[in-house]
Amino acid sequence: MNHYSNKFSKPEQIHETPMIIFKNEDSFDANAPRREFYSLFFQSCLFEERLWVGQGRRLVPSNDITMTRDKQLSALGVAIVEAIVNGDCGFPYLNEALYHFIIGDNEYENYLRIDDIPDQDVLYFTQQLSAARTDDEVKQVVCSDAGVCMDGTGWPEGQTVKMSDREALVRHMAKWSVIERRRTAIDQLKEGLNYKNFLSSLRTNTLLKCLLVFSGEYCVTANYLRRMLSPSLVSLRVNDKHEGEAKKHFNKLLEEITDEDAGYLFFFITGVLDPPIKEMVLNVTFNPNRKRTLPEATACNNTISLPQGNGSFQAFKKSFITAIQYARVGFGKTSHM
Repeated sequence: MNHYSNKFSKPEQIHETPMIIFKNEDSFDANAPRREFYSLFFQSCLFEERLWVGQGRRLVPSNDITMTRDKQLSALGVAIVEAIVNGDCGFPYLNEALYHFIIGDNEYENYLRIDDIPDQDVLYFTQQLSAARTDDEVKQVVCSDAGVCMDGTGWPEGQTVKMSDREALVRHMAKWSVIERRRTAIDQLKEGLNYKNFLSSLRTNTLLKCLLVFSGEYCVTANYLRRMLSPSLVSLRVNDKHEGEAKKHFNKLLEEITDEDAGYLFFFITGVLDPPIKEMVLNVTFNPNRKRTLPEATACNNTISLPQGNGSFQAFKKSFITAIQYARVGFGKTSHM
């Protein structure tokens, strides 16, 4: 994080393309280690550094003072730009309303949802308010202990709230919780994302949105993985019974795979959890060592090598479950599964 903090403080620095060097090894970095580095770095920011709050992939920055004091969100913004410019991966975790606010869309409030409210007291209050059906019920919610969360949000004090005001108050609380309460953190993230004037690209190129906001149409699913592997798998030449069995097992595995496991198998093959903006070509081959029972991947050229040492489909499937488990953990870490 300090590295990107330094880049943020010195924007005149040129864009960099990191190269991963393995200690005491002559291995050549053909982009896969770098792609995985960014993926794991972002995962650390999400789940270990606690820079983000919210549900699923509709997140907003934490307003923890230690995060804003050290400008960690600014540094993260720079890292996101670098990863995207390198063509490695995006950061599809931003709340959609937050994304539109960052790019200066005046209609950003249209993307707010009650379920996106990260503050549990505000979420509970808005849910109770939305469930009210009469003026008396609205008044009861506002005057309850739950209504205390309205203090300091900018809603006019002492104003009687009726059913006619309910939707406006719900929207006001959602806007305050998602955006206004964390403006310092958001402004810092925005500064980081403007590294090398990247915000200008976001405003003018709608295709880039999927790299920052999760889209069901632009993610790794079972169908997506099957489509990406199909050309190479169809053309994969079978020379004997062992290869024929391995190919048949892999086809069956892809028919049964879940969306979640497909995502991690894609990560195992490529080193990224989400598709980059430029679509990859995935390759399938056979492992020439027929004693191998586990799949192997060469992420630098996005190739999966099918094992030929499994005597049944169940054994073949189990070997891929092992690969997926290690993909969940990531490079350089120890699996406890």
